[in-house]
Amino acid sequence: MLIATDDLELVGETDSAIEVLALARSLTPDAIVVGDELVDGAGVAVTRELRQHDPEARVLVLADRTDDEVLFSAIAAGASGYVLRRGAGAAVIDAIREVASGRSLLDPGATSAVLERLRTEHPAPTDPKLARLSTRELEVLALVGDGRSNAEIAESMFISEKTVKNHLTRIMTKLGVARRTEAAAHYNRAVARYQL
Repeated sequence: MLIATDDLELVGETDSAIEVLALARSLTPDAIVVGDELVDGAGVAVTRELRQHDPEARVLVLADRTDDEVLFSAIAAGASGYVLRRGAGAAVIDAIREVASGRSLLDPGATSAVLERLRTEHPAPTDPKLARLSTRELEVLALVGDGRSNAEIAESMFISEKTVKNHLTRIMTKLGVARRTEAAAHYNRAVARYQL
């Protein structure tokens, strides 16, 4: 399929984790497609190594089935995208284009699992001001409360620094504070009360 696609070029191919790492280092492709299982290792572990070597690497994990643990492990390892094979060649090609262009992508079939896990792990806060925040804003605020810089937040959430700043502006407005340190302090106090 890739060979028959005019705007994409296949620069290397292997089913070996060791060779994937070597090819990525020598060729620096726009996107790296990694199967969730390789002959000599898991795609998630390869994704983590690729991102450690090159934080800008754009990795698309290609999975055989919906598996929440593999999905979340892939995201935590730094994957830019996660898509199911399901025999839909056009969807896989489109996913490669998305990841290569710098965007992040989740297979529609996996999105419901992500949303459900976020709802379970980030229940609605009891603090009335925090309750005004969206789930995404709460995630950003939690990282601010953890002392992360905008650049670190952007990298860990796979968004731009400008998007982080936009989230912070809305967060501070909703909380009625003027500085990010005040927002972080409010969040940390609320979490401490919640844990007591």
